[in-house]
Amino acid sequence: MLKLLVENKFPLTLIILHLVLGVLSSFSAIFFIVYFYFFIFSSIPYVVRFRNINSYLSVFLVYIISFEMLARMSKTSPYIPYEVGKYIMFLGLILGIIVENRRGIVGYLMLLCLIPAFFFDMSGQVQFKDYIFNGIGPINICLAIIYFYKHKFSEEGFKILLRFITYPILSVLGYILIKTPDLSEMEFSLGANVSTTGGFGSNQVATVLGLTMFLIFIFWVNRWKYSGNRMIDMGLICLFAFQGLLSFSRGGMVGGALGILIFVMVIQLSGRVKKKYKLPNLGKYVIIGSFALVLIFLLANWITDGYLLLRYQGETVGTLAGVKEKNLNALTTGRLEIFLEDTALFLEYPATGVGVAASKYLRDTSRGTVAHVELGRLLSDHGILGLLNFLLLLFLAFNLFFINKHPVYKAIVIGFYVIGVYSTFHSATRTVISPLLIGLSLVWVIELKNQKARETKILHQ
Repeated sequence: MLKLLVENKFPLTLIILHLVLGVLSSFSAIFFIVYFYFFIFSSIPYVVRFRNINSYLSVFLVYIISFEMLARMSKTSPYIPYEVGKYIMFLGLILGIIVENRRGIVGYLMLLCLIPAFFFDMSGQVQFKDYIFNGIGPINICLAIIYFYKHKFSEEGFKILLRFITYPILSVLGYILIKTPDLSEMEFSLGANVSTTGGFGSNQVATVLGLTMFLIFIFWVNRWKYSGNRMIDMGLICLFAFQGLLSFSRGGMVGGALGILIFVMVIQLSGRVKKKYKLPNLGKYVIIGSFALVLIFLLANWITDGYLLLRYQGETVGTLAGVKEKNLNALTTGRLEIFLEDTALFLEYPATGVGVAASKYLRDTSRGTVAHVELGRLLSDHGILGLLNFLLLLFLAFNLFFINKHPVYKAIVIGFYVIGVYSTFHSATRTVISPLLIGLSLVWVIELKNQKARETKILHQ
């Protein structure tokens, strides 16, 4: 199955296939469950064969873990576990690291920083599910860094990898479009809107919608083949933006916008090497894209009776009524308060932290609330080693400017890194988006020198 999808010559059919899968899943989870396991078992022969693992493992991983959101939305548990993306990423990356002998030393150091906190619990209340929910995400970041660091991809292989991240999110879009009520009959408010995200957490859904908006934008401005029709590509960008805005979850959409902004900035700053590399002429695309996004925002704001603009201005029911102060904590929907309480725990237990997942049981005001800011959780749960883990993650940013020479690929991976790290500040590591993007930010795209080489079907060089 994986081989058929990779070698498909009609990308529009894959887009339609995944939209239809999402639509069918909105009526019954059985459609997705059957497809999910059929894809896995029919693809295993191409993944486990040693001679093919370099060609298919990465594509298999990014594709199957990107279905995590659809599995959660369509309530497939226990047939497809709620944390399936984390499990598959964990096992798949370990397999890849062993078979391909990957040696991302910074990732190993970061992993060592996380291990001690798994052996104690200052709260005495942590359960096994807490370890899974809070612990696997940071570990997957480390494993992704180890596996993807300077992992070589051909140009065509890298584009395939990007496409296969978007396809499962197309299914999410199809699901949402069916589940969203008639907009003219909806009553909008200043809170996150689960009615427009399939009844599931708007923050997580908006994160993947914003990411896919960014990815399709990359194909569009570079004139790479996505659907095969540039108008359809632009239409998909607008649709993802519109649905993401209606979620009223700002973090995910800001992440996508940040990725686009970073890409444009890096390309523009690469003007000196335009003669050496064929770079997209961003002027007209920025004008068209900006105009389209402004219109979409105005349309969404009109549909929501002006609540969308108020939401992005940080207003709440309390601030509008004058009974609540408009401050950073209100703007971040309580995230700042949780972060400050986690920081207080770090100062109380600086050497060791309180143990993995224990912080939520030891806070005062936000006791029992899961952390949304991964840095705060690293500090409170892991102490000084958690801080070191995060500093090593920041250190990796220096590599982004040197691994890839081509400005386009450099701009993409820097965008991945920024979105990946930024998402940990509004949704921690709840989804696999952060580990995946941070890992992919470290890949090395090998530029092919002749047309014959470009036409090869080998994904990795």
